[in-house]
Amino acid sequence: MKNLILILLSLLFFSCTDNQETGDTTHKNTSKNKSPINDLKRDGVKGNIKTIFEATYHLENNYKTGEMIYYNKYGNIARGVSYNDAGDSTAAYTNIYDNDNYKISETGYNSLHKFTTSFKHDIKGNILEEETKDYGGIESDCKNIFRYDSNNNETENISVKVDSSDTYFFSQKLVYKYNDTQNKTEEYYYQRDKLSAKDTYIYDSRGNCIEEKEFCPPDSLKSVITYKYTSFDKFGNWTTKFLYPSNSYAAEDSMKIERSIQYY
Repeated sequence: MKNLILILLSLLFFSCTDNQETGDTTHKNTSKNKSPINDLKRDGVKGNIKTIFEATYHLENNYKTGEMIYYNKYGNIARGVSYNDAGDSTAAYTNIYDNDNYKISETGYNSLHKFTTSFKHDIKGNILEEETKDYGGIESDCKNIFRYDSNNNETENISVKVDSSDTYFFSQKLVYKYNDTQNKTEEYYYQRDKLSAKDTYIYDSRGNCIEEKEFCPPDSLKSVITYKYTSFDKFGNWTTKFLYPSNSYAAEDSMKIERSIQYY
């Protein structure tokens, strides 16, 4: 059985890598091959940003959480820190980049475990693989394999985990679809090749998500979340957002999110 799992994983891996452009598309560390894609571009945030702090107010349960994200001068996330209602740090991570600004590792912790993640990229800056090692926590080691379309949108995220005998086995797969403006419109969750959930998204003219629906298979509506944006800065980035779940099945309560952005 173990050999069969290893064979299936090998087929899965080569199927992913063969789906990239022909030829050697793996990133090589050269000073002439700077990564053209950064985190600000991926997240649709405008301007040369130094930090973003998001304060999230949980309106029904009356508590606040926060997250500070620090960006390097190339627009990629250098580190992040999460805070609880008392202002104490509950999680943090730090990213390391090579000379071409490709992320090569991430180390961090939360209340459950410490971890280290390593990355492999294509020449466009897209992450092809990430492998996470867990230290002293309840999470198992895992590997994620990614696919992209011609617009560098992530279309698949395949997760495999490691059991006690260091054998990889398939865990879950996420599949994404996009509209003509490159906004994600559909997200499918598969557990061991069986569809377990589907999300759909609607956007405003600025590209901000204004509605999210979650379905249980095949098409049973589970929850609807609406988003309202009430303030923006001079670059067009939102600074205040409200989140409203429509029923008790939604995982979140109503929230107000205030975002403070510092620019270089």
